[in-house]
Amino acid sequence: MKTVEDFKKLIDRYYQRDDETKEQYEVFKRQYSYANLQKTFDSLPEIEKKFKIKLPQDYKSIIETDSIWYMDGETDQFGIYDERQIYEFNYIGRHKGKSSIEDMKDFYLFGQDYGELSYFFDPFNKLGYGIDAVWRVNRCSCDKRSFEFVAKNFYELAEKFTNKEDDTYERPFENEKLIADGFVIEDILKNNVENNSDYLRIISNWQTQIEIYIKKIEKREIFCQIQPIMYSDAEESRSYIIPFKKNVPLKLLYIVQKNMYSIFFQEEIFTTVCDEDLIIKNYGKQSIKQLKEMFVFASSNSSRFVSPNIIAMDYFFVDPSNKLGNGPDAVYIICNKSKKLEEACYVAKDIVDLFRIFAEGEELNTTPIGKIK
Repeated sequence: MKTVEDFKKLIDRYYQRDDETKEQYEVFKRQYSYANLQKTFDSLPEIEKKFKIKLPQDYKSIIETDSIWYMDGETDQFGIYDERQIYEFNYIGRHKGKSSIEDMKDFYLFGQDYGELSYFFDPFNKLGYGIDAVWRVNRCSCDKRSFEFVAKNFYELAEKFTNKEDDTYERPFENEKLIADGFVIEDILKNNVENNSDYLRIISNWQTQIEIYIKKIEKREIFCQIQPIMYSDAEESRSYIIPFKKNVPLKLLYIVQKNMYSIFFQEEIFTTVCDEDLIIKNYGKQSIKQLKEMFVFASSNSSRFVSPNIIAMDYFFVDPSNKLGNGPDAVYIICNKSKKLEEACYVAKDIVDLFRIFAEGEELNTTPIGKIK
């Protein structure tokens, strides 16, 4: 078991590893108060009592140092939650934080990266790796299959980030079946699109127009990236399954499954989703319930902050069953924190029109569609 002094030595080594880390530390020291960590350490006994859990000693020791709350590795980063965030993000026993996730109620979330990855402990040893083990998961899925084993304990985690050895993590449960019944995406496209001349004609026309708009976007010197979807092997390409649950917009699916588009617009990054991310956002446990009849195909970081340190996401979706009355290809946008479908905004008549809006620098419509007939 590592002591507070062991952690202080490791933290000193972290800050001395290169000039960039030193500069970063000086910026953080000027901009942030470390009083919250001391307050957090003082509150840990009460947290253990309320949650009826025992927290790892390594975790307590690094907080007791009161000298670091953020670490940056080779490819990842994590920040330690303070007392307020611990209560906000955890759902344990009778406690339910306002940003907590019911599917994580058996686990203790202690920090996160810049995006949607949460780091957590397993205080009841549900996963069989011990209560000291460090895990992480994308909060959009929270499925055991995507749990990543990060380190045997908190000291090993901090050591990995100090040594920049944080680029590969094991998923011990990834072979457990995620969805029982459904369509393999590859089969859907092959059987229903590639053999359908009408679909192929429309898709060809869409792709031609999108390419024109992409060139216009690039001329405006706005960040724009097109990345072909590449499978590492045939087995991986067949592992993405859409359940028998909702209509699937085949033409749109074909376009976003062949290429991933990332475009900078209105100080945000629009990114199409594919494969596992597409499954998570449409069928995962953290998908938006209000969109159960819709189909999410892209997301962006929202400029609407829900609360300090929490960034909302905007989802772009289509309405395959035409429930909203603007056609099955019409594009809408909604914040993932929205409580009602009525809060969605109609933004484009189809995906081609959406790319036109990006190319011409138009602002997206922000007027909610309101009451649905």
